[in-house]
Amino acid sequence: MTLIEYGRKEKALGNYRSLNEIWGSIAQELGVSTPLVKLWAHKQRRVADIHVINLEKATGGEVARHHTRPDIYPPEEA
Repeated sequence: MTLIEYGRKEKALGNYRSLNEIWGSIAQELGVSTPLVKLWAHKQRRVADIHVINLEKATGGEVARHHTRPDIYPPEEA
């Protein structure tokens, strides 16, 4: 799942009122700015390698590292 898909799902479930609230929550947990997380979500900026694992944890594993940075974490082949 991509970060934007995660945000839309969380909003649809009523866990957050807006996408900005979701981005803010993730940003706070990762120690980065909300605008940066929004750029990641809209694929306007690549997630830095130092944040990939923490982003995965912040989303409960739903935004998997191999979706965020397949160049570093290639999907495991079955």
